[in-house]
Amino acid sequence: MKILLIYLAGFLLWLGLLWFDSFWQIPFFTLLIGGLFFAIYLAVKEFRQKRKWSGRFYCLAPLCLVLLSFAALFWELTDPKVEVDHFLFQEQRMKFIEELRQRKSLETYDGTVKLPHWWLSNTGEAEIFDPSANYLTVGFWVRRGSWIVVYTAMDTVPTAKELICGEILSARKLSPHWYYLHIN
Repeated sequence: MKILLIYLAGFLLWLGLLWFDSFWQIPFFTLLIGGLFFAIYLAVKEFRQKRKWSGRFYCLAPLCLVLLSFAALFWELTDPKVEVDHFLFQEQRMKFIEELRQRKSLETYDGTVKLPHWWLSNTGEAEIFDPSANYLTVGFWVRRGSWIVVYTAMDTVPTAKELICGEILSARKLSPHWYYLHIN
């Protein structure tokens, strides 16, 4: 039972590392490979000794969790994470945008601006693409250079010219004035 709980905790930790796109995935992956070999050894050893199928199934559970952990590498977690982050941080991002609007010389903030909270963007910075008060466009990076959540005052999908990028590969509206873009 202890081994099963350890594997379950490891699986949940692995999902957390994948969700937050942590660099700790790299050393944890080596631990995952070691866990795979131990789970195979445990399954073969116990499978031979158990006579009932319930005992055999219990021995295969750690192996199933490890295989599920490897399958999690191929799950696309970016889109659900963006939805959750938008739900949780929209008010804080909007507060930052309102503070930008209240500054007298907004035009001097064209470019990258440090955010008050590091979790509002992948980089802890926001990109101001159009600093005029009427057409304010602010981006919060999900993955720098490719995925971005953008606020536009005009509530229209920003163009590649406005975002100073090659092209917009996909655009999805998250809520009024907020768009999730894949740019190139």
